[in-house]
Amino acid sequence: MMQRVLPAALSLLLIAQPAAFAHAIDEYVQRTVVSLDAGQMHIAMRLVPGVEVLDDLLRRIDADADGVLSATEQRVYAQRVLGDIALQIDGQPVEPVLVDLDFPSIERMREGLGEIRLAFNASVRRGGKGHEFVLENHHEARVSAYLANVSVAPGSAIHVTAQTRNRDQSSYRVAYTTE
Repeated sequence: MMQRVLPAALSLLLIAQPAAFAHAIDEYVQRTVVSLDAGQMHIAMRLVPGVEVLDDLLRRIDADADGVLSATEQRVYAQRVLGDIALQIDGQPVEPVLVDLDFPSIERMREGLGEIRLAFNASVRRGGKGHEFVLENHHEARVSAYLANVSVAPGSAIHVTAQTRNRDQSSYRVAYTTE
């Protein structure tokens, strides 16, 4: 009996697999990792536009419609993303600062292989035991799928005590302590 069940289960898994990855085509996947360190927060974003939403997105990035994303167009778009992010630390608004950006070629994005990488930094309050940050991402909400997580270096004085996300992960709350 087991010999018949296992191949049938594997067949079902293989048939269902394409549906599990369908979001990569018709959504703008935004992966955000927040790294905490003493006095510093680093926010790394990987933005992966699906091929079905790419043309609409490119119309907003490629302002002169020349088919090339100039350094100015890249920086303007990165600032637009930053403007769609709200960050609070211990209940106080904090302005993250753009520190790096990397854009693939339009051809790579059309192939479904390119991802936009953005990095932001923000100062973290020191002292006291309990802290909390809230990161809200409202960039391209109509077509986006959000993923958010936190990273702390091994042996760090920072310890994450709780994480909560709303259903679509556009809002991410992390409680942490410092030693």
